[in-house]
Amino acid sequence: MQCCCLLLWSYGLISIEDITFSGGAPLDGYQPRVIIPILTEVFGRNEIKFHAKYFPSLWSLEMSNSGVVDSELHIVYEFHAVSDG
Repeated sequence: MQCCCLLLWSYGLISIEDITFSGGAPLDGYQPRVIIPILTEVFGRNEIKFHAKYFPSLWSLEMSNSGVVDSELHIVYEFHAVSDG
């Protein structure tokens, strides 16, 4: 019981200050110009600073898969099928 309470209490202490997404398309394109301000506002309301970085497509995917960045700006529907596994 004590262990469970300690875990629940410590979970609330974890805070994220910055989050970074990478994009495989230039950030001045239509979708990023719409998505980035929305994500900046949403994360900002939770006191998290949002950053977006451009990397060439495969490099961007590798950066997000390896954990260097937190996620991708552009996630492809059914990526596994589209990329042949």
